[in-house]
Amino acid sequence: MTEAKAVLNPGVRQKLDRVRAARALAPPSTVLGGWVVSLARAARDAIGLELVADRSVAGRCSLAELLERRMERALIILLAGREDSLALLVISAEAMAGMIEMQTIGRLSSSPPLARLPTQTDAAMVAGLVDRALDDLDHSMTEALETDWPGGYRYASYLETARPLGLLLEDFAYKTFETDVSLGAGTRKGNILLAIPADGKRPKPKATPEQSNLAQSLVFKAALTEQVMVSDAAIDAVLASVSMPLQTLLGFDIGDQIPLGKASLDQITLRGLDGAQVFSGKLGQNKGMRAVRLSEDKAAASPPKKQPGPVANGQVLAVENRAKA
Repeated sequence: MTEAKAVLNPGVRQKLDRVRAARALAPPSTVLGGWVVSLARAARDAIGLELVADRSVAGRCSLAELLERRMERALIILLAGREDSLALLVISAEAMAGMIEMQTIGRLSSSPPLARLPTQTDAAMVAGLVDRALDDLDHSMTEALETDWPGGYRYASYLETARPLGLLLEDFAYKTFETDVSLGAGTRKGNILLAIPADGKRPKPKATPEQSNLAQSLVFKAALTEQVMVSDAAIDAVLASVSMPLQTLLGFDIGDQIPLGKASLDQITLRGLDGAQVFSGKLGQNKGMRAVRLSEDKAAASPPKKQPGPVANGQVLAVENRAKA
């Protein structure tokens, strides 16, 4: 009996249908397979979006390799797990646009998405779908053959850019699950990347609200650190300091000279805005520009010196020869 005739046979067809149904209900045997199924199921049930995986690949990489991946305009989501563990979910701009359109206008637009950065509103609209997919994955992995899925990860926060990731994520190996997806029968094409710590252990149930609060606190600290580290800090390089009567200073004219006394190019003092000494060094050059080479030992910070007050023969003004560092 040929295969075509066998399928036409009602009895054989019923058996094939039962096999297909059993396969459809059977739990996936790998995390990658479970993630693809859970993602598609969550998109369908949560927002009525048809999501199909065109290609899915599991891998392993270091934090440096993970940070090298392209994330321009992508929705970067931090996932919080147990024991202060953080994972990463990156949804490409195209895939995110499809998820947002389905929830706002009820269909996928045929026009390409606008080039823009994700917002807090975008993250809030996608968070429910993400948690639903992760929860479904936790349940499906309970009966799976592969037992190294740590589980318990849930949406914690989102990042406007990928810059703080190097401060937030621990520097060790990560398992990656990358999926190229088609949305709405190919109307939208995108990519979704899930990265979790490679040494995660299999858990019990769900992440607690405290873990989400911890992740949000870490995001805030990283964002604050990023802003502080790029702020300007003014430091004065003082070559010498002399004092003279105010009357003498007011009598200066073009061409007059101020004796610097013990000024030395290898004894430069670096002072902050409050006048306190923070470093010492020597004057030199770097790429044709004036520069100060710091001494090996940091100079003990000294309190700002008080300016000399009025004296009997007139006011005295401290004059310093400074170069901006």
